[in-house]
Amino acid sequence: MSPRSWIPLVALALWAPGCPDSPDDDTAAAGDDDDTVCETDADGDGYVSLDCGGDDCDDLDPTIHPGAVEGEEWAAERIDAETRYGCMVDLARDSSGAVHTFYLDSTLSGVDWVGGELRHAAQAPGGWVPTVIEEQTVRGYSPSLAVDSADALHGSYLDWSDDSLRYLSDAGGSWEGITIDSWVQYFSAIALDANDATHLAYFRGHPSTGTLQYATNAGGYWDLVTVDPDEGSGSFADLALDANGAVHISYYFIADHNLRHATNASGEWIVVTVDDSGESTGWYSDLAVAPDGAVHIVYQNGFEHDLMHATDAGGVWATWAVDEGCDGIESPSIAVDPDGALHVAYTCNYPEWPDSVLRYA
Repeated sequence: MSPRSWIPLVALALWAPGCPDSPDDDTAAAGDDDDTVCETDADGDGYVSLDCGGDDCDDLDPTIHPGAVEGEEWAAERIDAETRYGCMVDLARDSSGAVHTFYLDSTLSGVDWVGGELRHAAQAPGGWVPTVIEEQTVRGYSPSLAVDSADALHGSYLDWSDDSLRYLSDAGGSWEGITIDSWVQYFSAIALDANDATHLAYFRGHPSTGTLQYATNAGGYWDLVTVDPDEGSGSFADLALDANGAVHISYYFIADHNLRHATNASGEWIVVTVDDSGESTGWYSDLAVAPDGAVHIVYQNGFEHDLMHATDAGGVWATWAVDEGCDGIESPSIAVDPDGALHVAYTCNYPEWPDSVLRYA
């Protein structure tokens, strides 16, 4: 899981209707006026305004343009009224459809942490019910959440008070946690298999020399494995399991600035480079496995900072750009529906930082 923005915590979805299929003649003609002074793409959504001869009917709103989702009404609501900064949020749904969020509540003073605690909020008929899970300072970085077949919750997070990876669950009726590994400062991800065993991927060690690690309790005890021994492997790690129970992990390799994929589908860990197109290629990686077993990864590429998609659906890894209209992207998340269609949500940053919008593709 990649770091999230510092914002008041809300459950949200918001999307606006797209433009009409074609502008009326009077509006379209505005672009033909030689005296018209305009910005060709004032909102940075990649579509030229009507005044400049394009087809963007609202060049002040980046969510309104040709091809934007129509007929959808998204709503935003506050999850935790006591939380000033709800960040690094992960989300999962139980069998009833209720949403659970896992997040860090913290305050900031400049770039220094003042305090932090790990929280869980559950969606209920009367509204969101937040609970403090870990009160100790700076506990809850990079939280990841999963729900098992009995609707028990399982989570992983990093405790910066002692640089450890923690696992916890409410399967016993209350939250109980254990320390899995030490010297873990960044990035954790969790997934459950068909037997509700836990699988974790994480980055252990110094940012420039650490390595990609994997932990599981599938054998009845916690087994810790180094997946990629190359120094600098494992940033922005995410993992998912396929229908056969094989583990797939996507991550950034800082030494060569590329995106990698690791899997134990053959019975041993195999690591391949997916995209080596430039510096920071592989940041914010997020991974999903389709019903047919194809692996899909979304991430930020190198110098262009575009949103990219990589897949092995064709038997070999192929990559292409999903969104080239952002000046950098953050925190993409991908899901595959039962029909194999892909859904991606992400933050699109514009040159006038910190201007950014939430997008869906």
